Amino acid sequence: AYHALRGTPPQGRLGAPLYILTNQQAVKAIETKAIEPSVKASYASLNLAQSKSVSAFFIRDFAQIYSSGNVTLANLVIEDNAQFSSFANDFNNWVSQVNQRLTLATPAEKVRPFKLLGHRDAIQLIPSRVNDINQFAGALMRNVTVQNNLINAKGSALQGIFASDGAFKDIKIINNAISTAGSHTITINGLLRGEIRGNKDIMGNPLPYQKIRCLPLRIGGGANIYVLSYKNSVPVDHPYFYNYDSIVGIDPQSDLRSTKIGITNPRATFFERVDMVKYQALVRAEVVAGKTPDYSLLMQQLVQQGNAIPV
Repeated sequence: AYHALRGTPPQGRLGAPLYILTNQQAVKAIETKAIEPSVKASYASLNLAQSKSVSAFFIRDFAQIYSSGNVTLANLVIEDNAQFSSFANDFNNWVSQVNQRLTLATPAEKVRPFKLLGHRDAIQLIPSRVNDINQFAGALMRNVTVQNNLINAKGSALQGIFASDGAFKDIKIINNAISTAGSHTITINGLLRGEIRGNKDIMGNPLPYQKIRCLPLRIGGGANIYVLSYKNSVPVDHPYFYNYDSIVGIDPQSDLRSTKIGITNPRATFFERVDMVKYQALVRAEVVAGKTPDYSLLMQQLVQQGNAIPV
């Protein structure tokens, strides 16, 4: 069951997102199904007059915006009905059998049922690779808008609007209605500048600040390297100038980009005054040489150069 859920196609076809949106043309392809009157009526407190599409059945993520930018995703209704499917029923039966065989002496945690699976996203933002730099080295996504969408997890742990890897500039997350039992309603790592306002739950109530979190840029994925501030060797108008600028519309308590507060991983390491352009040059040299970058080792090299400070 887990292989089918998490694997890669064709063996793990169910592990893929329903939609991978690389540009605006790809977005238009999913905006073809008119919203049904019964669906519109079930969300009477929301204005769905412009809604264009009701989501199809999905197992993993609904959509990944996998792009360098200039994409708008708007007016979609995304409902997580997978937990009520025959697949979820079979999945839970297998999980139950596995958990029955686990004893107290087994160090592994019990396997979660489908409803509680983490890392499923309604909308995930992932910057695409540019000049040998991918999201794990802080690749940038620019000018993306996620607006007027409805995301109803129906009690599952589906994450709402989420980004954990890469950097994001001029991102707008506006007037979305989101209900989820997961720990991430709106969570963005590495938001350099943007706008987050007018987001609410599916009853039309404004989301409290605890449901919206902007966290430090994360480097290296599972290496869990976090950047609290930047040092730039390029001018402010350079396309790869990194800085935590203002986020319009956000409650200050949701802005955790320059602190350790929102990071609970005990293996996390933190750095200040990081020169991302010079760090990416180290990463690029490894890639060009045919090596797999060791992000932690390269960060230590950056520290030795005087272009990052551990905290």
